Amino acid sequence: MGLMMLIRNRSRKGANEERLTRADLPYAAAMVVLDIAAPILMMYGLRINSAANTALLNNFEIVATIVMAVGCWLAGR
Repeated sequence: MGLMMLIRNRSRKGANEERLTRADLPYAAAMVVLDIAAPILMMYGLRINSAANTALLNNFEIVATIVMAVGCWLAGR
């Protein structure tokens, strides 16, 4: 992987990436907090629900994520 990173970095002459601004800070902080809370809440949900109910909710999460992504994509067009 290190070799691939070196090759990629050398081939990117003048790649322009935007830096994070102060306006992005709340979103980045929320992302970190939710990434920490999500597995904790999932383990709690596994403890209080049946296996079948948890499996259905996990499958619905995939569908809901796709619907939200398509909605955001359509709103950005």
